[in-house]
Amino acid sequence: MNLKLLKSIFRRDGEVRFLLPDGKFVPHHVHITEVAKITKTFIDCGGAKRSSDYITIQLWCGDDMDHRLNSSKLRKIFEKMDSNFDNLEVKVEVDGSTIGLYDIYEAIFPMPHLELKNENEIITLQLSRTYTNCLAPDKCKC
Repeated sequence: MNLKLLKSIFRRDGEVRFLLPDGKFVPHHVHITEVAKITKTFIDCGGAKRSSDYITIQLWCGDDMDHRLNSSKLRKIFEKMDSNFDNLEVKVEVDGSTIGLYDIYEAIFPMPHLELKNENEIITLQLSRTYTNCLAPDKCKC
């Protein structure tokens, strides 16, 4: 999901939750410690120089158990991001036993016809795992 789409999602009002690929939610009291543009410059296994740019949202679970992320807080943060970054993909860093890096697979919105208590106040971002792969299969024996 790119930054422009994520900004449009945060125009909706509601609590924002992050759903991990294993079906578990990141705890309610998660904090966003930073939103960053990352430029990764590297040499692949075939010797080619490469670079990639993306946005990360870094999540951390602190001691503030009453903390809740809502779309208006996130909207204020993302409005400060340079519009030149709008087409960059957004990844989410989650602090666990190590730092996990995830893609945002989709945003799940409430279904108003269900009329579940507080359901209309939750925006769920479904995370998917990121993968590594050989970037020069024609040059190496992967």
